[in-house]
Amino acid sequence: MRLENLKGLSMGGTWSAMLQPGSDIVRAQGLIQAALDRVENQMSAWRPNSVLCQINAAPLGHWIDLPRETADVVGAGLGLMAELPGVFSVLMGGASAREGFAPGRACAVSTNAQAVEFDGQRLCRHEHVALDLNAIAKGYAVDLAVESLRANGFANFLVEVAGDIRCDGLRADGAPWSVAMELPIPDRIIPAQSFPLKDEAIATSGGYRRSKGARSHLIDPLTAQPLAAQGASVAVIASTAMQADGWATVMSVLGVQDGLKLAESRGLSVIFIDRDGAEGFIERGSQAMVCRVV
Repeated sequence: MRLENLKGLSMGGTWSAMLQPGSDIVRAQGLIQAALDRVENQMSAWRPNSVLCQINAAPLGHWIDLPRETADVVGAGLGLMAELPGVFSVLMGGASAREGFAPGRACAVSTNAQAVEFDGQRLCRHEHVALDLNAIAKGYAVDLAVESLRANGFANFLVEVAGDIRCDGLRADGAPWSVAMELPIPDRIIPAQSFPLKDEAIATSGGYRRSKGARSHLIDPLTAQPLAAQGASVAVIASTAMQADGWATVMSVLGVQDGLKLAESRGLSVIFIDRDGAEGFIERGSQAMVCRVV
């Protein structure tokens, strides 16, 4: 039996979903699009009236009330930032603007989570920094769409937003969902390794997709400079797309050697695909990921 396939637009790119045969695709389309629109309307740097833009435009010391969705993402981002200082930061909006990857003016960047104050429902800036939630907002949007479908009676489906994927249950034939990671080749999509997923998410990261010349859209928090555009591709599997999204960014910043060391210490499912000579590629994964390869 053929799965029901849905597609749409969001966050400057596309989204897709696969549902069980006979599913109410009109209703599912509306639920997914509404969830993604809610995240984009709140957290996009490209929408002047978004909550994110209100935060970045507010005077220092001024508290901004946050919708639940924005509060969830800000809390997760600041938590990961405090856990991995110098490796992950949601206060890199100034560098993204400076490099032309986001609108706005160049301003200070910070690896210190205390540059802003967050009480779970409100946030204020204490330094002239700009929040940038791109590293986890897309993954959160996937999670929100999945939870919306579940809450409305859908089961056994897959949702993908610009490469971030989360699966619910199994395929119609009872097999796990199979998701392929692509080779790090700009402007081409060549599948590489495949992984079975059940009630899990996978996110990929790498500077080879969105780049300006030799500069990647990924910014190193310590140097505030873009990573090299020809870096490795990395994939992370986690229980939620937001977790996978954030850890994929962390792995890209750390690089293969340090990234795999951290992955092993945390039991994370991580795999890097890097160039090996002029034509070939080499795959290196954590033990948790190696056990998944099909």
